[in-house]
Amino acid sequence: MSDIAVILSALSSAMSIAKDLKGFETQIKEASFKLQLADLYSNLADIKVEMADLQQSMISKDDEIRTLKETLEIKGKMVYTDPYYQMENSEGTLEGQYCKVCYDDIGKLMSLESLSPVSWKCGKCNTICTRDDGNRKPFY
Repeated sequence: MSDIAVILSALSSAMSIAKDLKGFETQIKEASFKLQLADLYSNLADIKVEMADLQQSMISKDDEIRTLKETLEIKGKMVYTDPYYQMENSEGTLEGQYCKVCYDDIGKLMSLESLSPVSWKCGKCNTICTRDDGNRKPFY
């Protein structure tokens, strides 16, 4: 991104020079000089606008890449332990209970609310998950 800032700075300097040259045009009466100077000024302004748009696009892409990396990192830590997902922490132990429906359908980590030692409910989609005799089963 610093390259874009350097380019924008150089373009601003060039535009300043073009403005200074425009001040000399009264001393030079040639129409071709005036036309070329106007074209230069117009082209530099167009380039500056395009560079600003490019910079904004790069910022958006960087934000998107960061978000995707975070999503991928979380996905790598998720473990499905029927009837819910759990996240593996840095010590390798599993923690939390996250709704399978919300995570699979919309990619959101929604914590489950404990209803009893063997059942949980999602506050977003209202899915109730239960564990029966050591075998966990989701109720939809």
